[in-house]
Amino acid sequence: MSLFFVVWHRCLVAVGVALAALAPAIAAADVAEPLARFSNGETISKQDLDAYVGRRLDLRGVVRNFWGAESVVKEMALTRTLVLEGERLGEKRVGDRNADRFDDIYGHAVYQKLARSCERPADATAARKYFDDHPDAFRIPPSARLTRVMLPANEKVEGETAMAWLMEQAQAVASNKATVQSIVDRATKVYKLEPQGDIGWALLEGDNLVIRALAGAKSGELLGPVREGDFAYLYHIVSKREGRQMTWAEAATSAPARVFSHCREQANQNLRDDMFRKYGVKIDEQAVRSLFSSVDSRKR
Repeated sequence: MSLFFVVWHRCLVAVGVALAALAPAIAAADVAEPLARFSNGETISKQDLDAYVGRRLDLRGVVRNFWGAESVVKEMALTRTLVLEGERLGEKRVGDRNADRFDDIYGHAVYQKLARSCERPADATAARKYFDDHPDAFRIPPSARLTRVMLPANEKVEGETAMAWLMEQAQAVASNKATVQSIVDRATKVYKLEPQGDIGWALLEGDNLVIRALAGAKSGELLGPVREGDFAYLYHIVSKREGRQMTWAEAATSAPARVFSHCREQANQNLRDDMFRKYGVKIDEQAVRSLFSSVDSRKR
């Protein structure tokens, strides 16, 4: 099954961008290829991912699409490299966790020893110097005010699948035969577990197709429908704000917190890069994608 982002103008269809298929869950996928490899011959398999997510309740909603699953695989890979590095350094493990390749607690303890420490700037002069030296820490990303319609992908609406129904509604809005609010009102009666309609301002940062498509759309356009995991979505871009650099007058009050946060982000990224390089970590994006395409192919 292929997915399409379609950007709808008020009076005509503008452009369609094909997306890779995303299926509802990874549990039934039959993926033989490792999701990640290490230079020592170790791998991260689908079974490893299932077991890790099974004990991490906070991640179960994350792995419903490719981007979420990829981020979890990267987290697992980092944890494994930290475990290996801790063992190399002779760091003791607590209790009977020696058999756990992805020991979060031990990995975090090793991380605390290896990561560069971060502190808030001592005074306004130090904060201003960081502001001048690290403009990326004080940049406001672009954002969009969004109306979102969200339906379970397997839901039937007026006899149509959610994707087909949303496509028809988008066409109706484009030809002035319906309004965005009428779609929201109908969707609210079908699915009430998530908010329908105005979801406020969303930051348009990150490297996934949904964000890139939203960033490229204009105010007043509809984007979708798109299926992501268990759900079908239709977005209306109400308005947009361009990204911009903060002035010192804007940043002065929040500068100490921003400095600390930016330092931590950089420390995290640098340590991950170092560990992945040292242990030869390679994430197989195609194998991660196949977690979803293999499920989807069984439904055809």
